[in-house]
Amino acid sequence: MIQVEFHCHSSGSPDSLVNAEKLIVSARQAGLDRIFITDHNAVQEALRAQSLAPDLILIGEEVMTTQGELLAYLIKDLVMPMMSPMETISAIREQGGVVSVSHPF
Repeated sequence: MIQVEFHCHSSGSPDSLVNAEKLIVSARQAGLDRIFITDHNAVQEALRAQSLAPDLILIGEEVMTTQGELLAYLIKDLVMPMMSPMETISAIREQGGVVSVSHPF
């Protein structure tokens, strides 16, 4: 079994103060095998973190659509915010990414 965190924000997101280095240390201390950094409408800090710990960090994004947020996993580039949900899903899938709902309830 592997331990994976699927929804984590870094200082690349307006609601977090944790930089890439501290996030990596914390994830390792917690015994996580992988962590998706899913900053709000941003991937820069996730890409930086992945360059520091490619064995640990996976790229994601919490994307604001015109009808709420979606999570994008295993992406390579920024998915532009404020598209329709279907346009956002298409943009994520074009990168080979996987889609999930951020806050289903």
